[in-house]
Amino acid sequence: RAHPHHGIHHLTPNDSSRMTFPPMFSFVISSIIHQITTVIDHQTGIHGFLSGLAFGFMLYDAIHFYFHHGDAPWLPNVLKKMKTAHLNHHYKDDTTNFGVTSQLFDYVFGTVRH
Repeated sequence: RAHPHHGIHHLTPNDSSRMTFPPMFSFVISSIIHQITTVIDHQTGIHGFLSGLAFGFMLYDAIHFYFHHGDAPWLPNVLKKMKTAHLNHHYKDDTTNFGVTSQLFDYVFGTVRH
């Protein structure tokens, strides 16, 4: 639990106000990264890369929010399995299934639980 917000999320996993990374903290971090990359190199595609990274993080947050508060029967099976694994992390064993959108590192570190 590297971030205190994550620990609070584990105490109250169904509290929708504690689901995503705090927006103000995200803004501060992204502003600092933007300034650093602009100073280093403003001619390349770094801003496109950072935009993609930001989009990916927002998609991750949306999926995480859905896993706790959504129910879509039309969802592909792979997302249903990820949702089950994530909810098992919260309600059965918080020492397993750390990956929300991928279990890759759970397999690497031996923390996957079926």
